[in-house]
Amino acid sequence: MAFPSLYKNIAVSPPSSDFFIDTLEFHHSSFAAPERLVNQPKDYVLTLESTALINPNQAVIFTACPFDLRKPQKGDQGRQAVDILIPNVDRRLTSQMDRARGNGGAITCFWRTYAKSQITSPIINPPPKFQIKSGNITVFEIRLTATFFEFFNDKFPGFLYSNAFAPGLQR
Repeated sequence: MAFPSLYKNIAVSPPSSDFFIDTLEFHHSSFAAPERLVNQPKDYVLTLESTALINPNQAVIFTACPFDLRKPQKGDQGRQAVDILIPNVDRRLTSQMDRARGNGGAITCFWRTYAKSQITSPIINPPPKFQIKSGNITVFEIRLTATFFEFFNDKFPGFLYSNAFAPGLQR
């Protein structure tokens, strides 16, 4: 994944007026609407990218909710797991996640990073997409383990080899 220059600038030497705004968006067939969280002390209205599953190119509300997203360590283990901790969670979100777990099916999560100076689209576009593999939900916190959706659910090598593409395949 290539990082845009705005992301690099804020990560390395942020101006005093600019900072990252991290968000999570959860989807499940049992949800009436996606659950959108922002890792800030107040709600934010942010514009989604054109490829968003629901409300593309629209400004939507992300609810203030602290979370910790631990990215996978570099290594040769193969499985790239992301740990998500949502402490001090409200009952609405725990109820939604419990219902999703009870109904089965995959919970999908999008991680969007915005800059305070650019709230009209995520800095990394398209945003990383995860599939929740396991979790623990209590009245106080939600702990989830997710994997990168693209790597584990796409066919290898990601496209169909045909005779037109690779004439040597024809026998």
